[in-house]
Amino acid sequence: DERQERARGQAYKYGFWTLMGCLLLYGFSNMVLGRWCDVITGVMLCVAVAMVVFASVCIVKDAYLSLKEKPRTVMTLLAVVSVLNLAIGAMNWKNGRVFRDGILTYSAANGICGAMVLVILVVYIANYLLAKREEAE
Repeated sequence: DERQERARGQAYKYGFWTLMGCLLLYGFSNMVLGRWCDVITGVMLCVAVAMVVFASVCIVKDAYLSLKEKPRTVMTLLAVVSVLNLAIGAMNWKNGRVFRDGILTYSAANGICGAMVLVILVVYIANYLLAKREEAE
């Protein structure tokens, strides 16, 4: 509906400005600290932060589900995606592929995605439980 579209637009705006700020911070950190990660990994970190902001705003403003979607299905999907990515990230960490010569490599991508989806899941569950509690009152 229109309310959800407005809320998604606002979430998009917050996500966009978060991305811009994060990219600037990444660029400055690269200048000050030197190369600490692959470029694609740094950009991916920024995108993940922006996506968490976008998704969180959508969730809090109830602009994330269509009428056909069930909350438990979405939670299950988010949990599976998070666990799979975190497991692959842990294997990459164990095999020593996440850092090479002290630089964060693209092999950290699964861990980053898994953490991003886990944060979104936590926000989703917290919002779901708060809504249930408000309905009960």
